[in-house]
Amino acid sequence: MSAINGKTDHMTEALRGILKQASGKGGSPAVGYSCPTFPIEIIRALGLRPVRMASGGISPEDESRGEMMVRSDACSYCKGLLGLLSRKDRSDALIAYVISASCDQMRRTAERISREQNTPVALISFPTTRTESAFGYFLDQLRLATAELEQASGRHLDMEALRGEIGQSRAVAHAMTHAEESAPERPLDRWLLARIAESVSAGELLRIAGEYFPESKGALRQGGVLWIGSAYFPAEPVELEILQNKGIPVWDFSCSVTAPYKIDLADAAGADDPFVALARAYFEYSSCPRVRPMEAFLARLNVTVAQRSPKGIIVFSLPFCDNWKIVPGILREEHHIPVLSLDGNYSPSVLERTRTRIEAFLEMIGSTR
Repeated sequence: MSAINGKTDHMTEALRGILKQASGKGGSPAVGYSCPTFPIEIIRALGLRPVRMASGGISPEDESRGEMMVRSDACSYCKGLLGLLSRKDRSDALIAYVISASCDQMRRTAERISREQNTPVALISFPTTRTESAFGYFLDQLRLATAELEQASGRHLDMEALRGEIGQSRAVAHAMTHAEESAPERPLDRWLLARIAESVSAGELLRIAGEYFPESKGALRQGGVLWIGSAYFPAEPVELEILQNKGIPVWDFSCSVTAPYKIDLADAAGADDPFVALARAYFEYSSCPRVRPMEAFLARLNVTVAQRSPKGIIVFSLPFCDNWKIVPGILREEHHIPVLSLDGNYSPSVLERTRTRIEAFLEMIGSTR
């Protein structure tokens, strides 16, 4: 990769090395989760390791392999997941999955994974309203999923352990926030840091973040571009590499490996019932137009636009993800900021076309540091 300067290139390669080493250690049994609608703190409190499904990257071969299991017009992410999990050279041994039924294709994917992998799958049906009855329904879903994880692992969820994991997540979230504030022009490095967080302790992650992302003490940074997108997991995001090479500040608003660390757990930390408080925090977080009311998602997005004053917005969506398709038009009408709408799958031709379009967009908005 071409670098902004030698130091940045050195940091990126160092973080890649840390990720490779951490990923190869193994350690606690792992649980795959598809979406940040299920609290990763529950998984950790059970002594298990939460791994975002496909966080290691979906290849074109994975998507082609998955297409043999479903219809050809199925979502690229769903096909990629099925193909990825059917690899014969997989090194991760997942004892269970937690999958959000955010659309009909994800429901079918969950059913297929359960059959093909012969592994327990807990399905979370996230409500689309924010009423108290909807929260009660979501809370019941979390309890059922937790019971399935307990059965799969032979472990019992301890509330004090859960309280401790909430505190650890808050510390990691703090580190992630400061990484973005101190190095907004290094989105790929921040993505690598979030991947590393899946495989190391909170203490080790804080040490790494402190070494590679010194805390910023200046004013709130502005400008650059806002990066928004649905679940999209190439082996390494070429879009973020392009933006980092250009030295463009990037504010991440995507459904990526960084998403779980954007949830405000302050109220859950000292609550009498940490499980219910944790459920409330995840329920109130408007992470994606697929699983939340569009109005709530846009309200949170509007706050970020007001804070950061980006020069442009890049929205990535996968084919057939209709909720994401309407987002670019809404953003253009509400904010009068240039918006680049990208969509595609995991094929090399799409990635190259994406590179060309991003570079042209950056030239058009004249974005600088």
